[in-house]
Amino acid sequence: MRSMGTIPEDQPRVMSMSDFCSEHKSEHNILQILLRRETVPGRDRYCRSTKRAIDTTRGIGRWSETDSLQRCAALYCPLRPAPRSTIAAAFSPDGELLASTHGDHTVKLICCRTGQCKRVLEGHRRTPWVVRFHPTNSSILASGSLDHEVRLWNAQTAECIGSHDF
Repeated sequence: MRSMGTIPEDQPRVMSMSDFCSEHKSEHNILQILLRRETVPGRDRYCRSTKRAIDTTRGIGRWSETDSLQRCAALYCPLRPAPRSTIAAAFSPDGELLASTHGDHTVKLICCRTGQCKRVLEGHRRTPWVVRFHPTNSSILASGSLDHEVRLWNAQTAECIGSHDF
């Protein structure tokens, strides 16, 4: 049997994956999941410590969700009056506004920086199910509702500047 001996200081050290993972604790979970995915054939892997099968596809999804939740912040925006439901949303091309459609037949424009509702666009006879900003002009948006009507709006004035029934 051959003795392993010590590695001279001037030569690079070759790390095993388990050594690498233990030295990089913040990346430990995803590295272990990826290692299992690449080294064990089949979709489900068996974990010796927990005596359970591990689904690496779900594991990667869980890791990415947890990681993104730790890095992202959310802003709660109370809307007055409170809408019955929120159906669709779209950001303006400049990122300043968020337009959202609601079950109270309105489109609300919310400032992304402050979370304040800037304007309420009223006039749909039924619930709007889609909203989109003009691709280059943040002051123009369109909304379409269940009554087969599309409305064009001026986001600056909350005025309906055009409509078409289909």
